Amino acid sequence: MGGDKVVIYGEWCGGNIQKHVAISGLPLMFVIFKVKIVNQSETTAHTADADNQEQEQKPVRTYWLDPKEWTNIKWHEYSIYNILDFPTYTIDIDFNNAELSQDILTKIAEQVEQQCPVGTYFNRLGIGEGVVWTEWVQTRGNLTFKVKGRQHLVTQAKGLVSVKATRFADVGEFIEYACTENRMYQGLDYMREQNVSIEMNTMNIFLKWLREDICKEEKDTMNVSNISATKINEAIRKKAETWYKKKVANKRKRNKRKQKNYS
Repeated sequence: MGGDKVVIYGEWCGGNIQKHVAISGLPLMFVIFKVKIVNQSETTAHTADADNQEQEQKPVRTYWLDPKEWTNIKWHEYSIYNILDFPTYTIDIDFNNAELSQDILTKIAEQVEQQCPVGTYFNRLGIGEGVVWTEWVQTRGNLTFKVKGRQHLVTQAKGLVSVKATRFADVGEFIEYACTENRMYQGLDYMREQNVSIEMNTMNIFLKWLREDICKEEKDTMNVSNISATKINEAIRKKAETWYKKKVANKRKRNKRKQKNYS
């Protein structure tokens, strides 16, 4: 008989992971934002006849713990924080008329972008990226979406909150919409988080992350536009490769200037 597993989900932030936000430059920290319980499959034996024994295996069941049940999981002395240490927001959304909630979602995202509430907690002024929303009444934590401020949008969307996926006529239009500079900067942030240096020999890591992020985050848009992942791979590579090479070149120039100053 197996015991249950507790899986803690969180995100690294602070340090140099994401520049130009309020918490950039703070000591590196890990912030817990979800906790999952995984009931391990149980194997029980029962006698089918005198000579044979059958194994009956119960299915694995997983579920998200209600946030109120893990508010005490933190260890500030070791830079482990709980998302509930910081301000949170609660609203009611009628998903049959989701457009009625667009204004309040947009307003909250704009407030967070103007002054990051996590930054306020650490007495730091500066912008925040956005708000991650999780629905608990119907889906028990399985439905999650993010609303970002205008400066942090990773697409060329007209509004901060979109109820319906946008349809594009061709791959070129979709790439202009989805493969934005903000999204590519997120790829660099991912590499820093993984302690991967931003050099030419690591460009494939950047391109892989970018392709996977676009396919994951823009799945609905790709479906309504009848655009497959194979169709966009080459277009992403052409645009992102040029951008990445410029960032590497700029980094090398900065390093050379630093060396001259030291000499």
